[in-house]
Amino acid sequence: MEKVFVNPAPFGEMKYDNFKEVKLLSFPGSKLSSPHNGVVVRSLTPPCENYLKIAHNVDGNIVYSLFCGVTQRFVNNGDKVRKGETIGKFGDDKIMYHIVDDNDKKLQIVKFFESEVEPVKSKKEDGKEKEDEKKKEDEKKKKEETPKSKVKNKEKKGPNIDSDHGMENIGLDLILLPFSALNAVTSKKSDKEKDKKLEEQINRIKNILK
Repeated sequence: MEKVFVNPAPFGEMKYDNFKEVKLLSFPGSKLSSPHNGVVVRSLTPPCENYLKIAHNVDGNIVYSLFCGVTQRFVNNGDKVRKGETIGKFGDDKIMYHIVDDNDKKLQIVKFFESEVEPVKSKKEDGKEKEDEKKKEDEKKKKEETPKSKVKNKEKKGPNIDSDHGMENIGLDLILLPFSALNAVTSKKSDKEKDKKLEEQINRIKNILK
């Protein structure tokens, strides 16, 4: 079916409660227009309070725009109207809109309109979408944050051996290493043994520095 209808609330919005019912929302005094070419008709039994009904020929089929709650109307039974023509004005209350067939059976609205309308989501679908969005947000935060464990590991790492300064530190560590080992050993040795060990270590260091 050709999508030929336009928004009957040009200065407002169409809020879809479900696939077959729409709330037309706009400010008081704003324009209510015909969604398509047609003729204003009257129902044998009023379908709702303050209704306005327009018959349309769509692909050879007759369907009807049914407005409920129109307190200010500018057209009467039998009047021909064009797409976008003003047929009334909004009051303080919302206007409900339906598309019906000859038996006043409500039809799906979305397929008649030119602009694409996002289908109404079920609570289950909406909840799943929110959950997926939350997961994506959490993953993004994890990537942006640096884990504390990584920071600690960096702090524990020694000097950069690729730099000259790092090489100097390594050389110094090698020189001072005998003294560290000596301190650990001498606590259990006699003074004489200490002096002997110390002399050996000093001679060894002198040989390294030659």
